Amino acid sequence: DARYHAATFSVSFTPDGDTVPSVLRLDGLLAQRSRGRRGRVDRFVAGFLRNPGLPVDWHAARPLLRPVLRGVTTPSDVNAPLSRPALPFLAEFVVVDHPDTMTFVSVDNGWGVDDDEIFAAARANLTAATLLGKAAEPVVVQFVDDGDSYWTSHLLLDGWLAGLAGQVGGTPVAFAPERGTLLVTADRSDH
Repeated sequence: DARYHAATFSVSFTPDGDTVPSVLRLDGLLAQRSRGRRGRVDRFVAGFLRNPGLPVDWHAARPLLRPVLRGVTTPSDVNAPLSRPALPFLAEFVVVDHPDTMTFVSVDNGWGVDDDEIFAAARANLTAATLLGKAAEPVVVQFVDDGDSYWTSHLLLDGWLAGLAGQVGGTPVAFAPERGTLLVTADRSDH
């Protein structure tokens, strides 16, 4: 029952025992060509199959939640993921973070808590990375996601971007050229 969605470069399927389809987002996984890509794909698929679906109750789900920043389009034949507007053309989604993959939380997750509590828990679980040091002149700081960092999602944390002013040498401006990379520089920088 797997379906490929070219518009979102994803595959959706419903694992045995689940009522909500799972979605494999392929763009971040396959975007970079590298020697270790085959192993990364194998680990991703194996992890996804070992950890299908969502935890059954709020107590089990809460510590695993993370926010993700994504485009607002989703496949129309997949159960709607929980989301809310974040920035122009971008929405905040919530995922369950498994060791090798993540599962998008659906609107009808069955945990009995309101959406605001789910979003708050996801943000609280995202440990805000801090940088040490001070820039003598405007520089570019590049954050490259290792699969567990959720760098672009840090933009959702209140005050996180502004807190990088000292490290980039001015008022921070962020660029997210793709899901796994975040570039931050000063607003008046030549960069």
